[in-house]
Amino acid sequence: MEKINERIDNIQKDIFSGKEKEMVLEISLVKTDIINFWRIIEPQKEVVESLLKEGLEFFGKPLLPYFSDILGTYERVSNALETNKETILALEDTNQSLLSTRINEIMKILTIFSVILLPLTLIASIWGMNFPLSLPLTDSPIGFWAISGIMLVISVIMIIYFRKKKWL
Repeated sequence: MEKINERIDNIQKDIFSGKEKEMVLEISLVKTDIINFWRIIEPQKEVVESLLKEGLEFFGKPLLPYFSDILGTYERVSNALETNKETILALEDTNQSLLSTRINEIMKILTIFSVILLPLTLIASIWGMNFPLSLPLTDSPIGFWAISGIMLVISVIMIIYFRKKKWL
């Protein structure tokens, strides 16, 4: 139980220090340990309770405090295990929320870059076509710089717009 408590404390520290990805595996391992521990002590409940009832008749009243102590210890371990289970589930939810928030931030940035590059790609594609028709600025000596300037202005306008909306 002490080992599980130490691992839960370490997980709690590491979650909030930016190690969310690494904590997914550690949380799973601690959950497995708690489940295994629970599977070990759960069948003992009936044995301990019957020892308290039947032990009194078999061994007599002098051992009653010891049997009561065994049952009390079992209850403390069971309660501590239940607390650890609830704690690790709460930490798992917190870790998943932090991971989800991080992924959402990354997706937002990638989406903004895509939205900025989409019009630039469209402009570059249109002026890159080989049609017999002459597109504006294709025959001009400053055409390349004019199109590049238009693309730059569009990019700056979009970046300013995204910053005003606090998306960037």
